Amino acid sequence: MFGSRFIKKLISFSRSFLPEINRKGMEEARKIAASLVDSPEDKMQSTTSAPRESPGEMPPVTDAKPLSKKAMKKKLRREKYKEKEREKKKNKPPKEQTCFTDTTLAETEYYFENGLRKLYPYYYTFNTWSKERWYGRRLVDVFAEEFNHYSNDDVLKAIESGKLCVNDKPASVDYVFKPNDRLNHTLHRHEKPVCADPIQIVAETGDFVAVNKPSSIPIHPCGQYRHNSLFYILGKEYGYTQLRTTYRLDRLTSGLVIFAKNHTMTNTVSQLVANREVEKEYVCRVDGEFPRWDICDIFPIGQP
Repeated sequence: MFGSRFIKKLISFSRSFLPEINRKGMEEARKIAASLVDSPEDKMQSTTSAPRESPGEMPPVTDAKPLSKKAMKKKLRREKYKEKEREKKKNKPPKEQTCFTDTTLAETEYYFENGLRKLYPYYYTFNTWSKERWYGRRLVDVFAEEFNHYSNDDVLKAIESGKLCVNDKPASVDYVFKPNDRLNHTLHRHEKPVCADPIQIVAETGDFVAVNKPSSIPIHPCGQYRHNSLFYILGKEYGYTQLRTTYRLDRLTSGLVIFAKNHTMTNTVSQLVANREVEKEYVCRVDGEFPRWDICDIFPIGQP
């Protein structure tokens, strides 16, 4: 019925365009095979048939059933809901998140002694999600390895007293970590003292507040400092509970710090800092006397 030349062409074509044939189905495969016929009669038939579609085009769907009234109503409701959600998200103002709650600020109190700002010890619960390297390991082994300043006896006592929990529930020594577990550790926290110099409010507008940060006070909670940070001091003593940082100074550096009061101004100033359109000038106090001529030191600090 078909010549050997046609069969060879059909086989080679099928190997190169097999994914296309599978995708379009047997009907499309018949159309493509008909266009490869070498006999005059077949060529004449192929020329009179409908033009072949390009490989990238999908055949038109002619047997699609119209949606029922119930399905159409459901589709319209879904589109209307999506449109309403998009409009709501578009018109929603940025959320003003507070840094503290009244309960957080009332955890402890300041007292001043020998020129230092100190805190009465208070209970605090550290929370952390389980890491992938913890999965399948015992609680006592993970805690002793990750927080190696605690001895095994300290870990056992914390578990027995209920201060070391998993998912806010008491856990046994042999508890094995699983994904999405949360470790809770309650301890009696003793923060380090900082300088007792008062925080001076230099200027304030509806969008910003500028303060003079004394040395030794970190800007935000970090490490062994929480209530003894500039954020907490301003919130506890001055009532600023919605401040946002635009840049930072090191803990031992004193100087002017500008806080933004809303989300919009935070992004504006942060962008200016990122684009290097804001300059900071540092003044350093040193022992000894500098030479009167200019010195250019190309070596990193700390190396001769």
